[in-house]
Amino acid sequence: MALNVENIKMIRDVFPEVRTLYVESFKDEGVTFPHSFLERFPMLKKLYVENSSFEKVFSPQDEIIDFMGKIPPFEKLHIAYLDQLKSIWKDDSQLPPIHQNLIKRLEVESCHSLVMLAPSFASFQNMQKLFISGCHQLVYLVTSSTTKSLVSLKWLGINDCKKMEEIVLHENNEGVEGGITLNQLQRIELTDMPSLKMFSSQSLTFEFPELEVIEITGCHEMKMFCPGALETPELSRVKIEEHEMKWKDKKDLNKTVEMLCSAKV
Repeated sequence: MALNVENIKMIRDVFPEVRTLYVESFKDEGVTFPHSFLERFPMLKKLYVENSSFEKVFSPQDEIIDFMGKIPPFEKLHIAYLDQLKSIWKDDSQLPPIHQNLIKRLEVESCHSLVMLAPSFASFQNMQKLFISGCHQLVYLVTSSTTKSLVSLKWLGINDCKKMEEIVLHENNEGVEGGITLNQLQRIELTDMPSLKMFSSQSLTFEFPELEVIEITGCHEMKMFCPGALETPELSRVKIEEHEMKWKDKKDLNKTVEMLCSAKV
């Protein structure tokens, strides 16, 4: 089902069979996301929010307290062409885990004003696929504490984010002192990010026990993966621009990135 600002006002019934909902074309200045209508779709699995003027999607708890237990536990969130969007989850929002922990797939496309993907306390324990593209105000993707929660992530893809300098920003947090392990991550794709320098600029230890493929294209400032220790026992393919290296044995990822980056000059 697709709802815009005109027909959403006519919705009165409950739609228990709707699994995919598009919320689109809310163009009025200062318009807010219509949380109250989501309770009419109790079996919702996929939520698409597109072509609207929302500055945020999920408001702070005190603004939507009446709907906290009624918003369905959707598994996929797709956000696209929200030119005014500053944040998806507000810094002071304490949404119940159902809206972060149960999301399996998050896609954010062409949100040119987005300055923060998620607050530092965000937890995405069931996230399997994360794709971001065309978000030119993002300087980093997620904090180290949020990254530590991505225990189910299998595929990370980031494309055309002009200002992004690193993927993981390390904040002073005792919970990540022992390093970050992403047990399920199999594939990393980083494309067309002219400001990207490293995956993380701090000396964090990253363990990727299932990582098989890394592809980096159009990230000309990137000279190494990260300064910290890396564990990538299953990594078999690294591709930077048209240069590719396939491994049969465990190799040094940082040295490989440095070598392939030198080869592309």
